[in-house]
Amino acid sequence: MVRANCVRTVRVYNVLLRGLCETGNSAMAVRYLEKMDKQVGCVADSESYSILVNGLCRDGRFVEASRILEQMLRRSYRPSVNMYNVLVQGLCTIGRQYDAVTLVEEMIDQGEIPDMSLWNSLVVSACYNLAEMDVCSQTLQQLSSMQ
Repeated sequence: MVRANCVRTVRVYNVLLRGLCETGNSAMAVRYLEKMDKQVGCVADSESYSILVNGLCRDGRFVEASRILEQMLRRSYRPSVNMYNVLVQGLCTIGRQYDAVTLVEEMIDQGEIPDMSLWNSLVVSACYNLAEMDVCSQTLQQLSSMQ
């Protein structure tokens, strides 16, 4: 970007991050986020983190996406319910139901209200794996208490 005389702003970085993620290069996008954070006067915003979380999930890198979400929360940015949904579905897909439930609990602690799509992901995932029936039961109890 420097050689092309391109001013490095958060907006420019977000375009770059989105392009990298859309072409399956989320690992490189993470490196650019780190580079962006080191550059004086250019701070990642909630859109930067959202782009990365969605891109990492699309690439099946759910654990790394969870790490980026934690980084986002440390910076006091509030993730959308949709971002939580993507992560919960991803964690359930790779058999990490307990991590998904923990994420939902963190979401609720942050003041966000899970939608039916999120609850559905948890219940369906837990029920497919009989070893996770306690997660299924716990999820149904949480859902019942919210109504």
